[in-house]
Amino acid sequence: MAGKPLKTQALERVGKDWSNASGTREKNLGNIRRLCDRIEDKFGLEKLDNLKEKHLQAVFNDMRAEGMASTTIAGYATAARTVAESIGKANIVPRDNESLGAGRAGERLCPKDVNHEGLQTTRDAVAKENLWHGLAADMSRDFGLRLEGSVSRFSVVQMDGQDYLRVTEKGNLTRHVPFENQRQVETAKAVFAHIRERNQTSLIPTGMTRKQGYDSLRMAWRDAGGTKANNANFHAFRHAYVQERTGNNVASMTREEKQALVKAIGHGDTSKLRHYSN
Repeated sequence: MAGKPLKTQALERVGKDWSNASGTREKNLGNIRRLCDRIEDKFGLEKLDNLKEKHLQAVFNDMRAEGMASTTIAGYATAARTVAESIGKANIVPRDNESLGAGRAGERLCPKDVNHEGLQTTRDAVAKENLWHGLAADMSRDFGLRLEGSVSRFSVVQMDGQDYLRVTEKGNLTRHVPFENQRQVETAKAVFAHIRERNQTSLIPTGMTRKQGYDSLRMAWRDAGGTKANNANFHAFRHAYVQERTGNNVASMTREEKQALVKAIGHGDTSKLRHYSN
């Protein structure tokens, strides 16, 4: 790969499925390009495989010195992890954003007072018009999925004797959410049956792109009255999922419990739990 710009090497490793790229994935790919440009400008690095922790630390130090917002640095941190994983060097990027200067806990400690009744009412309303919208909501409710993940391709895998839902979301990264109760089992069965009966690959109807599917669900949810203003927007399902598992008391959890939960919801460090739960 020598001779190619660093960002080109990175994008080839990560993959560029632009035809079906979500907004989140496009943003991450953009951050990958800009991050690689910074590394190349600063160090003249020619081969992506030679990327080391010292290169990334220096670039993130520059970002902090420039006064870059922590939320922006957090985006670059996600990009750095994506690149590092693509070359088999995940350990060169810290899993916690704080050490990279992107500690957002203080800025985003905003657990929602979830409107459970509003979520259910909105779910029933969208399902009445399009059943798959309601099933997507059930997946978010029972597995803590983002809107994008709720209409992803799903599979069930077993690891260490435990069943997990395998789902891909947010930057095309795969995560595994444990099955913990019968409601999750019944929801997954209903979703898989719906997909199978229609000969689809996901909840998104045949003929729709992924983006069209996301937009369809997002707009239907909004039009049915699920909004941030009434704490019944789609993302509130994730807050409810975490709050149920923390008992709304993150401080009482062991380190192992926090790590397992934050991994299940698709974040890199346990401080993120405080965004969803007290």
